[in-house]
Amino acid sequence: MLKRFFRSKTFRYLLVGGWNTLFGYTIGVCLYTVLEDRWPFPLIGVLANVISLTMSFVTYKTLVFRTRGRWIQEYLKSYLVYGFSAIVGIAAMWLLVRRFDIPIWAAQGMVIGLTVVVSYVGHSRLTFRVKKDSEEKTPRATKRAPSKKNKRRFAVLQRRRQRR
Repeated sequence: MLKRFFRSKTFRYLLVGGWNTLFGYTIGVCLYTVLEDRWPFPLIGVLANVISLTMSFVTYKTLVFRTRGRWIQEYLKSYLVYGFSAIVGIAAMWLLVRRFDIPIWAAQGMVIGLTVVVSYVGHSRLTFRVKKDSEEKTPRATKRAPSKKNKRRFAVLQRRRQRR
């Protein structure tokens, strides 16, 4: 069961999300350090967000959800998901800190967990959703006959499962 989790889309999402968080943090700090004397702070923030969200989109598309084509549509949809996630996060922070008097460090931890779930659901159901009926119509998504190499791999996996 643990093996299956480490091969799952959820695990890939969490792993890539950790990388994207580190990348976004680093880009923000680096851009601020380099541009603080020349650019206003909000403009640096916008640039850092565009760069980090683009990195997130590319890594989620290629490493997690593995969809093909539709780059521009999915990119624009990813901004909808990130925007909605930000609104949920801001509202939850306000609620936890101002209404329930939860310390900000604890509230932030809770909100991070919430926004990870909201983002995952949004990306899987909106940004990178593959429609079943469109798979049959598009030439890219048509299923090919498995190669001899894949047939051998499948047979080996079948034998291993039977031994367990």
